[in-house]
Amino acid sequence: MAGPIANIVADDSRGATELALAAIERLVEPGMRVLDAGCGDGSLARAAAARGATVRAVDRDPEAIARAWSQGVPAELADIEDIEGDYDVVLANLWADELIRLAPQLASRTRQKLYVTGARLWHRTAIEDCFRGLSLEVERVEAREGWCGFELRRG
Repeated sequence: MAGPIANIVADDSRGATELALAAIERLVEPGMRVLDAGCGDGSLARAAAARGATVRAVDRDPEAIARAWSQGVPAELADIEDIEGDYDVVLANLWADELIRLAPQLASRTRQKLYVTGARLWHRTAIEDCFRGLSLEVERVEAREGWCGFELRRG
């Protein structure tokens, strides 16, 4: 496979990352402001930047920040709760419990679209429920290799 997907480390969460990378192809356009919340190694930030977006990548894990920098992504050490501003697209590839905990912050940072993944299929209802009532509408739910991804838009 060519492109960003070829650079994914083959691990158990590959399906979630592939969902997010495919969403970037649909959602991110040149000139957009994108937040990669919980950037890990920066693969989503790199993909969004390659589409011409201005990207801010943040993670609370110093080791993740070091991995992102080693891949050329100038990531910031920060908690998502402390990030201010709004973005055209917010991306979050986080474990289900983190998506649920951070749903209000993620929702409040997006002007247009939010794409979240990192939840297993059995978390689908819990993830949908946590974003209900946050002025976002679920536009698309997709699955790959036991993972689910949610594309939400500002209502």
